[in-house]
Amino acid sequence: MKNLRQENGYSMLLVIFATVLISILGLTLITINTNSLITSKNEEVDQSVYYVAEAGLNVKTEKLISIINSAFKDTINNRKVDFNKELYNYEVNYKKNYSTNKVNYCGFIYTYNFKENYKSYIENLYLVNTKNLQEQFTDFKNPDSIANFSIKKKIYNDELTFDIESTGSLQEKTRTLLNSLSIDFKRYGINTVVGNCSGGNTTPPTLNGILLPPKGSSEQGILSIYVADSEVNINGTGNQKLIIGNIDINKINNYLPSSTKYKNMIKQLVESAKENYNTTKNYGTYKHNLTTQNFTVNKNDTLTLIVTTEQFKNISTLTVKGGGILNIVVTEGNPEIKGTINSNDGSKINLIIEETPILYTNEGFNYNSTNIIALNSGNLILEAQKGHVKKNLNGGNIISNTKNISLNASKDYPNAGICTPFASYSSKGKQTLTSIVVNKIKTINGFSSNIFNPNGNPCDLGNFFDFIDTTPPVIPNLDGLNEAFDYVLEDIREI
Repeated sequence: MKNLRQENGYSMLLVIFATVLISILGLTLITINTNSLITSKNEEVDQSVYYVAEAGLNVKTEKLISIINSAFKDTINNRKVDFNKELYNYEVNYKKNYSTNKVNYCGFIYTYNFKENYKSYIENLYLVNTKNLQEQFTDFKNPDSIANFSIKKKIYNDELTFDIESTGSLQEKTRTLLNSLSIDFKRYGINTVVGNCSGGNTTPPTLNGILLPPKGSSEQGILSIYVADSEVNINGTGNQKLIIGNIDINKINNYLPSSTKYKNMIKQLVESAKENYNTTKNYGTYKHNLTTQNFTVNKNDTLTLIVTTEQFKNISTLTVKGGGILNIVVTEGNPEIKGTINSNDGSKINLIIEETPILYTNEGFNYNSTNIIALNSGNLILEAQKGHVKKNLNGGNIISNTKNISLNASKDYPNAGICTPFASYSSKGKQTLTSIVVNKIKTINGFSSNIFNPNGNPCDLGNFFDFIDTTPPVIPNLDGLNEAFDYVLEDIREI
């Protein structure tokens, strides 16, 4: 019993237990520390892989932006070169067709599809650089760091998007980042440059530029008719010699401003008339009510008066002297042509009608050296037969884009040229005319006593072209733009 109560050895057990406990704690601490170090190292590698992917993504994104900027500059340069080429060709053809060294740019129209060309340049440059964009990026301090890429192109409506994927690799770890670069083409479209049809001066194209005179047409007493259509129905010519010439309708089209340009020209003239006319003025553009009807316009000067149809009713006897040009622009309605216009000292008058002039009433008119110009006109009917008052232009011209013109006049009237290159023409009576320019002859009856001057060109608008700008049109300057400003770069995200 005594031996059983002995406590010898307990101390040894306590020592062993404490040693084991301390060892376990030590091993635990070592394990925890080791795992922490491993985790920290993994996190460091993981972050490094992210930086590798990000660095590669930035490099390829910058390369893609560089491609977009290059495409933008290429589009601008191409637009400029193409415009200059078209302008040069227009000038060469105009000078050739109209036998003149002074170009009328009113007929010049240039269009450039900036959006489609810009898009095409981007896609072409992208195609050329696809291999380079897809190549690995290895420019890192750690030679084991690699960035691989995948670039996808998407087109939807007016937006082109590049999705750039960059996968960073290091020590068998990878991370992939995505960035999207979108180009919005909505702000671009088709650029149009139109030759100006207001202001400036020019020399009208020569007769040969528009009409192709038939052989022998210089002989007095021959009716010289120029038609675009070959259908001609002529009756009652008697012994009158008749020669049909040809019109190059495309040249006529360029020569006469279109209805739209004509209306815009009149609008600009109306807007430029800031002051009312007074007798101290002998050039410039002014509003007027025709209460004053005596004008002096010096040679080489042009006076333009803006009047309404209602104000035009005031015309009675209007006199112009000084050798210059008087333009009377009649707006707001269809004026009845009446009254007397006298011109002295070689003065010339252009009566410019915004809508349709009324020529068929019992009101007479006797105009000297006056052109009636109506390039936004409906059908024209001129009655000047026996029993009607006289309607005389005394060597002037009726110039219109009407589709139909009908003339019923006695001998000596209207003593005018007819320039209606888009019209079907019909006439009867022994009217006095110079040359006629029409699209088609419907009927001509009984003009055996007519007096004609086939050398005249009724489509020669003369000083009417003072409204047409001879300054070459310019394309808006984009030379200072070296970078595109239409792309959107989204935030980087991990996938």
